[in-house]
Amino acid sequence: MADDVAAIKRIGRIVAEYRARSGLSQVQVAEKNAVLNRTAISLLEQGSRLPSAEQLEAIFDVLERRTG
Repeated sequence: MADDVAAIKRIGRIVAEYRARSGLSQVQVAEKNAVLNRTAISLLEQGSRLPSAEQLEAIFDVLERRTG
């Protein structure tokens, strides 16, 4: 169980770091994808929400377009 919580928090940190490097706010990421709203992105980054593969893909698609 503790490993699961640590993994969820790590995913959140990775998303937050990648988003910060992209220069986008949580609102901007939410506006550019149809899967998650700003609150869901915030919860994900805090490690309070486990994202699905589809949700992670949608977020990183937005961030890759910005940084790529």
